Amino acid sequence: MNSIQSHSTENRGTAAKSGAALKLGLVFVAVAAVAFNIYLVSKVNYVEAQAATQRSGFETELQSLQERLATQQLRHDKNLAELRAGLDRAERSSYSQARNEAQRRAANVAKEVANKQREQQDMFLHEIGGVREATSANSKGLDAVKGEVAGVVGKIDETRRGLAETEGALLSTRDQLAGVNMRVENHATDIQVLRDRTERMQTKFTLDESKERTKVDDIQVRLKNADFRKNRYTVEILADDQVIVQKDRYLNEPVEFYVTGADRPYEIVVTDIRKGQVSGYLSKPKFAALAARR
Repeated sequence: MNSIQSHSTENRGTAAKSGAALKLGLVFVAVAAVAFNIYLVSKVNYVEAQAATQRSGFETELQSLQERLATQQLRHDKNLAELRAGLDRAERSSYSQARNEAQRRAANVAKEVANKQREQQDMFLHEIGGVREATSANSKGLDAVKGEVAGVVGKIDETRRGLAETEGALLSTRDQLAGVNMRVENHATDIQVLRDRTERMQTKFTLDESKERTKVDDIQVRLKNADFRKNRYTVEILADDQVIVQKDRYLNEPVEFYVTGADRPYEIVVTDIRKGQVSGYLSKPKFAALAARR
């Protein structure tokens, strides 16, 4: 009987020890689970904080890019405004100077825009590369950041399109400047033609009384009489197969007559009268001489 009781007591002790070990194991598992949950929560908070920091950095970089682009656009607009103002001033002051200045300014602006575009593209590509690397390193916990990066890339593409439109506007401006240059050249040609029409050429001559005519430039002249006491003379002019007689003309008196192809009259002016001889010059429009050579 005592042996049975002793055996029962031993069984109860063993069972109590097993229950205590089981409880201790459950407590350990619970503590480990709580610690793991705390670790997961802290990890999630860290990832979220990193994502917020990078998102803030991306927004700051995007705002900086937009500000630089706006500044660059204002600078381009200012350059174009200065170019147009300079062209207007130059065209009013000097056609030749306007053409040279416009070409130089257009070349400088085009070169500056090309350089700025290359710098902007290099900068954008570098920044996009940095964004992509950061996104790749944190891809598991930054899905939302990827969406922000895609938005940044889209805005950068819009910026590139805006730069392309600006380049097109500059090319259009260059074409307009080419038209202005053509108009300047036409004005210069018109001015030269007007100058040629107003300028005159002179040919000196000395005539003796004779029955034969003397060739003076493109006409023929014969001195019929020279009265040095009265300062009068009489000449016979052959022009366009027509004979024109100018009788009793005075010293230094312009004798005008028209020749085919000249819109202004020819003039014969005698500046010296001697016995049987006169000296003077023939004045005719320079434009008529140029037209005859052509």
